[in-house]
This record gives sequence, C-alpha cells and structure tokens, in this order.
Amino acid sequence: MKTWDQPPTKAEVEAELKSFFALLQEGKLEAAGAAVAHHSDDWESQVWSLWQDTYLIYLEELDEEVPDDSFEGKGWLKDLRWLRDLRIDETFRWDEEGDCVDPEGEHVAFNLVYRREVLDLSGTFEVIKKDDGYHLTRESIRIM
Repeated sequence: MKTWDQPPTKAEVEAELKSFFALLQEGKLEAAGAAVAHHSDDWESQVWSLWQDTYLIYLEELDEEVPDDSFEGKGWLKDLRWLRDLRIDETFRWDEEGDCVDPEGEHVAFNLVYRREVLDLSGTFEVIKKDDGYHLTRESIRIM
C-alpha cells in the first residue's frame, strides 16, 4: 500500500487507482486488496457485488445463467476472466479543485466500464491522513 508523506498530487492518486484496477483486471484479488486501505473488512463481498453488478447483468442480457450466484457458492471466484472486461472511466470526480489533494484528505469517485459500456456503478475512494502519512482508502464500489 502506497503511503505519501505529504498530500499527494491528484495525478499520483489517479495512477494508484489505475494500478489497483490493473491488479483487479488480472484477477489478482489479494494483491488488489492489499494495494489500498479499506474502510471496512468487506473486500471479498465487494468483489462478489461487483461480479453481480457487471458479469451477471451481462449474462442476463444473453439469457444465460450461472449454476450458483451466491456468495457462499464462490462461483464468482472460480473463474476470474470476467474481471478482464472491467475498466475505470478515467473521468475522476474530486471534492475540491486543484492539482493536489487537500491536506485534510479528500474523496475521489469515478464510474466503472464493463465491456466498453459505462455503468451506473461508482467507485468511491478517499485519501486519508494518518500518523504515518496519506493513504488511498476504498470506501465502496456500488450502483449509484
């Protein structure tokens, strides 16, 4: 997980977000989860929700189903190829104007893209100041 001593530039944070999603696209869930801090201990359920809100909707449009779409069934973990089609829309929405993150911290949000379609699915992260520096923290990835 990246830590900055000073408030990072927004370009630095956006680069970290792109790296996080690159790991996710490669199916490296553990590495992606470790790349950022998390507001809550729900990383696996967050990925499962992402699977439901992207891949299952895509399959629904094709009139296809999966044998088990439950969290417990772990179908969403058995074949991670669905993550290859996940992207972030690089139109980042920040709380404040300017090139650097506010010294007190700041939120950034963006939409997700699945199979070239921009979704009503939003990623929300926050740069938080702690004793050891500034950290990029995942708040949620959810339908807006």
